[in-house]
Parts: sequence; C-alpha cells; structure tokens
Amino acid sequence: MNELILIAVSLFASTLAGIAGMGGGILLISVMAALLPPPSIVPIHEAVMLASNATRALFGFRYMEWRTFRQFLCGGVVGAAIGSRLIKSIPPEVIPLLLGCFILIFTWMPTFKVKVVYHLNFSGSGGFRRSCRFSSA
Repeated sequence: MNELILIAVSLFASTLAGIAGMGGGILLISVMAALLPPPSIVPIHEAVMLASNATRALFGFRYMEWRTFRQFLCGGVVGAAIGSRLIKSIPPEVIPLLLGCFILIFTWMPTFKVKVVYHLNFSGSGGFRRSCRFSSA
C-alpha cells in the first residue's frame, strides 16, 4: 500500500514541480518521511527528483542557461563532497528531525534582498543544497 501512495505522490509532486517550478521536492520528501525508513528517504527522493528534473530539462534543453548550470554544478560537486563526509557522523534516528528542520527553514526563510555576485550565487546554492542532501542521506 505504501508503494502505491508513494507512486501517486511522486507523480503529483513531479507534476507540481513541472507546472509551478517548485514545491514538488518538499512535498515528496515530507510524505516519504512518514512512510519510509530514515536511511532510505534521501536516496529514493534523489532518484525520483533526478528522473523528474532530467525529463523537464530535456523538454527545455533549447532554453537552458548553461552559465547558470555550470555554476550550480561546480557548487553541487563541492557540496556533495562535503555532505558525503558528514553523513558518517549522523545517527539514522536523527535524520527525520534534520529533514523536518530543513523543510521548515527553507519554507519559512525570508528571501535575501542583497544582490549577490552572479557566479557565486549559483555555486553557493548548488554546494549548500548538495551538502544538505548528502549529509542527511
């Protein structure tokens, strides 16, 4: 039964992200936290979101901002390296708490009004997001 719920929520979350451009990942990880064991939440979430976002990227390939993509990718690689080192120090029973805090912070965090240097903005964003996801895996 949990599998059917996850399939339905994954489809809805991917559709939501495709239409609105955001919100699908947060919705999906929130439901997964209630249905899956903590160590499997982030890897499964990443696989679903990778398929969803790769499909969306293929449809919009002609309109892709390659400069932004490269900058986000550079930060993402650094963040993944940092996060993969942090994962070893996090007990599995703490993962749902960390995911909940992550969701609340990024849902309610005010947006910054300060202009950030373009290339640092996306590199930092990619790095921070990757380190959070790998460290909570």
